[in-house]
Amino acid sequence: MTDDSISDAQQGIFLRGSKYLWCLPHVEGRDVARVASAYNVPMPIAQTLIARGFDSKEAIDSFLFSSLERDVGDPATMSGASEAVERIEMAIAVGEQILVFGDYDVDGVTSAALMLVALLPLGAKVNFFLPHRMRDGYGLSTKIVERAARNGYKLIVTVDNGITAFEPAARARELGVDLIITDHHRPHDELPEACAVVNPAQEGCSYVFKQLAGVGVTFKVLSLLYARRGVQLPPKAYELLLLGTIADCGPTFGRKSILGQIWPQFGQSCRKPLADHPQAERQGERAAAFFDRCRLFDCAADQCLGAAGRCSAGS
Repeated sequence: MTDDSISDAQQGIFLRGSKYLWCLPHVEGRDVARVASAYNVPMPIAQTLIARGFDSKEAIDSFLFSSLERDVGDPATMSGASEAVERIEMAIAVGEQILVFGDYDVDGVTSAALMLVALLPLGAKVNFFLPHRMRDGYGLSTKIVERAARNGYKLIVTVDNGITAFEPAARARELGVDLIITDHHRPHDELPEACAVVNPAQEGCSYVFKQLAGVGVTFKVLSLLYARRGVQLPPKAYELLLLGTIADCGPTFGRKSILGQIWPQFGQSCRKPLADHPQAERQGERAAAFFDRCRLFDCAADQCLGAAGRCSAGS
């Protein structure tokens, strides 16, 4: 890189690469030192926070230390969630067989696992099916619906798919199998006819955060189910929620961000182990430990789980 490829400007520093002109925001060294000292984080993290607009105590606190009351939306405001919970509760009460239909990517795999982790402790008779990429293709099919009906399943719950499953929904209705769709992909003008359709992106849904991953929508349904029963979700549910969300590349900043949706609850499940760690005495270090977990999930588990689906099957 030549000297004339770097030029200082009042707004920042411009770096000219082979294809793009990059602008690095100008950050005052004293501001970086102030944030690093106040939150006990490394200087590069403090510099990144300021460069991305988190330059006040209120903004940094909101980003690093989300509030359950402020940042996590009420799942009951998500269209179809209450109806889905009522049907699941009925299936558990009468001992109906439930089939969870997932997907072969990380979001779909963690969504299916989350359903099982949450429903099995409640006594549900639940099983799962992850499609084979080449043999089954993407999404719920009439073939799978017919197979489920032959095996005695009375309720199918899709996770991370189903919003365009018009023919499978019609076939399920013909066979007397109820269908609950939980998905986050953009719907068409019409929705499949189902017992409940849970998708924050659907028209008329008042849920405040529209960018949940599929596992986030699944989590919202289950959190409503558990809230109505007055019990706590299993700790493993938060780990699956975090893994699936990060792997699906959801936005991770802002007051109504994916991170804001997850951290207040995930933090509750892991707070004691972090607090007991000899090097986790301050909030900044707990936040750094959290981001380390995010990076580990993204770089390791995401690649390993995603590779299975890319090759053939998510299972």
